[in-house]
Amino acid sequence: MIQLRGTTHPTYQDKGKTVRNGTLRTIWRESDEIRNEGVWFGYQPKQVYATSVLPGMRKGPHLHHKRAGLFTCLVGQVLVVTKTPSGHYEEAELSAGTNSSIFVPAGTPAMIINKSDKEALLLNMPSQMYDPTDEFTADFSDYEG
Repeated sequence: MIQLRGTTHPTYQDKGKTVRNGTLRTIWRESDEIRNEGVWFGYQPKQVYATSVLPGMRKGPHLHHKRAGLFTCLVGQVLVVTKTPSGHYEEAELSAGTNSSIFVPAGTPAMIINKSDKEALLLNMPSQMYDPTDEFTADFSDYEG
């Protein structure tokens, strides 16, 4: 799992930049690259979708052998849990407003947990279109989080 930081820029109502009307948050640019175990490769999302997680619920754990995921939290706060090949669990928090994303490489079992009392909304930009033959249940029965 790799944590990435986007950029946030103020936006304005007028060209003179006197009336601020919000922000623009960069989540992904075509020129962005993701570093994975010392090797840089061009990551190109093939689909973009939003998924929600109800309060106290989780999505997964599941595994995609061919598909990587790039998750950004738009509303709320979640915990992303991945399992390494040695069976060690890694955790990373994502929350709205932090402008950070989590990259989950293909072949990495993952689970998303909403520990808050509000519904969370995440944006996912996976490396492959959804393929039901590439979705497997992962065993997190020894996870103590």
